[in-house]
Amino acid sequence: MRPLRFFCSFSRSTFGSKTNFEPKVDLEKLQKNLSGRIDITGTHPEWGEVTITFDVLPRFTVNPSMIIVFKAKAREPTVRNILILNNYGEDFEVESTSSENNLIRVQNQKKVDNGYQLEVEILPPDVQGATSFADKFLVNIKGREQLTVPCRGFY
Repeated sequence: MRPLRFFCSFSRSTFGSKTNFEPKVDLEKLQKNLSGRIDITGTHPEWGEVTITFDVLPRFTVNPSMIIVFKAKAREPTVRNILILNNYGEDFEVESTSSENNLIRVQNQKKVDNGYQLEVEILPPDVQGATSFADKFLVNIKGREQLTVPCRGFY
């Protein structure tokens, strides 16, 4: 993955022994890569190099990040809770949910502090000789992004 690049504007006339840099971030790229580093080098012989590493908290946290169902029985539903939180305290709305293989559906949705709690039902398929199943639960955040929760089940 390519490192993020930051750009700073400064005036050589104000550049002295103390200078404040204000990196400009490309938020679209930052959403795809939440960690990186900023390298600052100068041409002055006494300058050297400064490296600043960073990790950015994602906008949303999904807990659990993956659903695992053990001892599943075909066509017998399992109920799990999924918590979706906004790490920056921003208000948001769950626009819609879906399941790639139509094995997961929302039974109940309630607003909690900084997010939502979803009660989902997983309905394992009846596939002859299968030892496991998989699906992806998709949550569309209104005006924002789509969150994915993988699901694996074992018979």
